[in-house]
Amino acid sequence: MTTVTSRRDRSPRPPALPPGGAARLLAADLVGGVFQGRLLDGLLDDGPLAARFEALEVKDRALVRAIVGVTLRRHGQIADALGRLIDRPLPQKAAALRAILAVGAAQVLFMDIPDHAAVGLAVDHAGRQPDTLKWKGLTNAVLRRLTRERDAILADQDEAVLNAPDWLFARWSRAYGRETARAIATGHLTEPSLDLSLRDDGGAFREQLGGLTLRPARCVSSPPAPWRPCPATRRARGGCRTRPPACRRGCSAT
Repeated sequence: MTTVTSRRDRSPRPPALPPGGAARLLAADLVGGVFQGRLLDGLLDDGPLAARFEALEVKDRALVRAIVGVTLRRHGQIADALGRLIDRPLPQKAAALRAILAVGAAQVLFMDIPDHAAVGLAVDHAGRQPDTLKWKGLTNAVLRRLTRERDAILADQDEAVLNAPDWLFARWSRAYGRETARAIATGHLTEPSLDLSLRDDGGAFREQLGGLTLRPARCVSSPPAPWRPCPATRRARGGCRTRPPACRRGCSAT
């Protein structure tokens, strides 16, 4: 039997993603969705991006959350840094490119990721999409220049002011004074902790998370039961990266 192959079937397939590529590609797509006005929780709850997130390994899901979190918390500094390196504003239709550059810049400026990996994967991502392919060279040039000028740019930035909306920082300053406003804005740059109330003693769960013991909290039960103290644990950074047995049996996050 002869198999007929169409021209579409013979078209070259995109090269396989490099290690970590799927996580960074998804991070850029999530950031792009937020830039377009979508809520991050909504993007991760349902839809194609949520399905891609769930399909990743645990370590890659943690990487996605880390990159997206840094990109959004430090968006003001990232936008300022990129603005110093790009001569003309990007066109409105370059939304996908903005997200790719922002995610790449977040890794170069604020994350413990090798520069060559952050730049190379951003360039690879730009080259995979028809609407960003023509900016592949720009992506490479801007991010490589950022690796060279990173220290000077960061030293010249005021992180407290850049990463807070102007109207919000002004309101804080009027209400609490400028120094307190700066302290509040700086505090917002720290990744929040995750507090969990557990049904059992929490020892194994706390060990898996590397968490700290907190005061007893109200237990969560179904159906509701009278209040009784429950052990609680706090993970300082990184959220709940896994689904340990204790969490599957029942826990609440605050």
